[in-house]
Amino acid sequence: MASSSSLSVPLARSARPICHALSRSRAAFSTSAPDLITGKGVGGRMTKGRRDDSNKGFELEKMGTFEYDDLPSGGHAVVQRQRELLKYYRLAEHEMPKLTGFAKSYEPPKDEEVIQARSLHYQGQIHPAGRKVVVTSRISKLLSSGALHSTQAAHKLKLLASTHFKPDDPIDAFALKSSMLNANAKTERGTTRNEDGVIKISCERFPQESQNLRWAAERVQLLCEEANRNPDEYASVPLDPRQHLSKAVKKGGMPTSKRVTIKDFPQHWL
Repeated sequence: MASSSSLSVPLARSARPICHALSRSRAAFSTSAPDLITGKGVGGRMTKGRRDDSNKGFELEKMGTFEYDDLPSGGHAVVQRQRELLKYYRLAEHEMPKLTGFAKSYEPPKDEEVIQARSLHYQGQIHPAGRKVVVTSRISKLLSSGALHSTQAAHKLKLLASTHFKPDDPIDAFALKSSMLNANAKTERGTTRNEDGVIKISCERFPQESQNLRWAAERVQLLCEEANRNPDEYASVPLDPRQHLSKAVKKGGMPTSKRVTIKDFPQHWL
């Protein structure tokens, strides 16, 4: 008996660490091992086991037969489109006639209104081109309104405007025809084409349309003020026709491939 009891104590002491290690491994396995039924592991996260099929959005086996009591998805899209069209039809029928109260009769521009502005507006959206403003002013109007004091000032304005000056007809404006044709080339305002043209300035550097309009209009005013200062000093300076003539060639305004014959020369030259 004494021998058996003496042998049982060392066995119990040596087996205690082993049992403790087994209990720790069981606890670790129970907390980290995934659930084979739901497929979820620690914290409810899905693992690579079986997926949870209890939350499927569509179960075709449980769906009944179609009783033709509703429209398919394509039919609902057609109906929604018809609702949108009917909405705008109602607006055109009931709201558009109210706009007649805001109508104004057309009034032609006055003689003192020498600047015309053009811009684009995109309804219902913000577009980078909506802030751009193009300002045009005809030189004949600047002369008649008194903004330019003389024809020499108009010539200086063309020099200052450089590429912003757009002649009505580059061939006539730069005297590329005979002097007789240039003398007979009259416009409806009574001025020759050599004296008429358009100053065109655009601006889109500011975020607002009104700011760009003011900047471009001020540039026209500053050009006119500078053109009126000592215009006789620049009367002998010729204009540079290269840009305008190149545009005329691209548009087909000048015959470039036609060979010159004796019929093209003026009669008083022969």
